[in-house]
Amino acid sequence: MSEKLLILGASGYLGSALVDECQKRDVPWVRGFRDSLTVIESSISELQPALVVNCAAYIPTPSVDLCKERKRETMNSNVLFPSAVANLCHQRNIPFMQLS
Repeated sequence: MSEKLLILGASGYLGSALVDECQKRDVPWVRGFRDSLTVIESSISELQPALVVNCAAYIPTPSVDLCKERKRETMNSNVLFPSAVANLCHQRNIPFMQLS
């Protein structure tokens, strides 16, 4: 297992703040891409990170209030996707953290 963090959503609001803190503290990290669960699974298997942190979320613009109208996208991105990633991590004994 590597000592790196795998950060999903590293370019978003929370993810970029986490990346900044990792850089300040010399914590090694790598950006994970949320293209598909298959890509995430490959990244987890290949990297064997010390921790997977999901900071990715579906936040419609101009307002988060639109989540009520876009229930499918909200549920897929903010509930089902993190659950699937957590399950992948659990199967590999890799800790998973959700930040939202």
